[in-house]
Amino acid sequence: MTTQTPELEQKLQIEKTDQKKKGRPVSAERLGKENKQINLIVDAFGGNTKMAQALNTYPALISQWKIRRSIPKSWWMQIEDAASKQNIPLTREDIMKADLR
Repeated sequence: MTTQTPELEQKLQIEKTDQKKKGRPVSAERLGKENKQINLIVDAFGGNTKMAQALNTYPALISQWKIRRSIPKSWWMQIEDAASKQNIPLTREDIMKADLR
């Protein structure tokens, strides 16, 4: 049995709650792996807060994408449009690569 950090335990609890609603299994190992592609996309906008502002949403949503290791398809077009408006070189393919579920 592995010992989990409080941060990982909190992420795991959030993910378990969310995934239970969707009927998907979740593991601590999966949560422990970060999604570098999502981080690159968020960093291109200037961080969680600035990306959230560009998408007219909350920074916590961006954090959830990082935890889930995927960006929902319903946001792909909005992210692409926001990137274009801010002259951020980001394509739909870049966004699709961020889905590591």
